[in-house]
Amino acid sequence: MINKKDTNSSNVLAKDMRDNKVDDEKLKDDDKGGEGDDTMTHKNIFPKKPKRELPFKKKFKKQLVNMGLYGLRMSGLSDNTILKIVSITHYMSGVLHVLTVAFLPTKFLVVIIIQYLLVCIVIIAFIYFQGCIVSTMEYKLSGEDYTIVDPCLKLMDFEVNNKNRYNITIIGMIAYQLLTTYIVYKRKFF
Repeated sequence: MINKKDTNSSNVLAKDMRDNKVDDEKLKDDDKGGEGDDTMTHKNIFPKKPKRELPFKKKFKKQLVNMGLYGLRMSGLSDNTILKIVSITHYMSGVLHVLTVAFLPTKFLVVIIIQYLLVCIVIIAFIYFQGCIVSTMEYKLSGEDYTIVDPCLKLMDFEVNNKNRYNITIIGMIAYQLLTTYIVYKRKFF
């Protein structure tokens, strides 16, 4: 005994099979190794181009930024207040380092060496991650695409883009390290 519902479902199944037939041309393309489309055929059961994963560097940078923001947000301060604190610290860290190296008494040599090594690590991280982690945090907090070097680029009449930001920052970091190395040498720490 055949149920009316079973007949309808078999008709629907037959219609679906007719609608989903694969063109002979597509099969020929697949047999020849041609592009075809990404429909599933007997030869092509996986998509042609799988989604690429983020490189390790980008994943790691993203994790560092998110961990930093999480830690700062644990303080209970608003994002606007955190942004101001991070920006001021970011702007002043270079100046404070040079002043520390220039004027701190020689009995604090350990502090100066640690600061100097930290700056070297920051430079290596900037080159490795192809950008500043703190600037990325500032961008996530504010949503504005503005960095410390933008005024310098505008003053020198350069276009403000990521490539120019990166290049001018590398030049600035080299000059900065040379200056602090010169100060350390002149103060006869070593």
